[in-house]
This record gives sequence, structure tokens and C-alpha cells, in this order.
Amino acid sequence: MRGKSVYRGRAFAVRSQLLIVKISVLVKPRSQKSEVISYENDILTVKVAAIPHKQQSNKKLIRVLSDFFDVPKSRISIVGRKSRIKIVSLQTDAENIALGLKKLL
Repeated sequence: MRGKSVYRGRAFAVRSQLLIVKISVLVKPRSQKSEVISYENDILTVKVAAIPHKQQSNKKLIRVLSDFFDVPKSRISIVGRKSRIKIVSLQTDAENIALGLKKLL
């Protein structure tokens, strides 16, 4: 909802702005359960219950991050599709990221 008006008054308009947040993610495929397990040294570690074949683990990673950070799947993109360490871009507000990372504490 980039730039969508939340409230319009006579003199002002309040807008909700989305940011693009980039996070380094270490993916552990072929796990029994898909879940975010830790955030250490600026790297988010995620287990996915999918094999790294034909983007299956990347699709599962997007689903896991979508649920964890409460961000629509369409607002998540991945750089490093064949690497275990990926750069994930999330288009969201900073509050969603902070709330997600607090779950790991």
C-alpha cells in the first residue's frame, strides 16, 4: 500500500509508507519442519521442509517468511536462488520486521 492515504483531512493527509528491508538468510533444506530458528550475527536461519530442486525450497522459504513477518508473499523476493545464504527483500514497514524478530527472543 505504498503511498495509500490512511486519513484525509482538510489540511493534511497521513500516508502509510512501506520500506524495502533486506535480510541475509541461511536456508537449511530437507528439514522435518519449516520454521525460523534464529537470528544471530545479522543472519536469519530458516529450516524448510523441502528439497532444493526446481525452486521448491525457495517457494517454501517465501511461505515461511510471509507467515513469520506477516507480509504478503507477493512482497518478498530472493537473491541467491541457488545459494544456501540468500538476500531476501521484504516490502513492509519496519514494525512488522521488529515484531517478527522479537518472536525469536
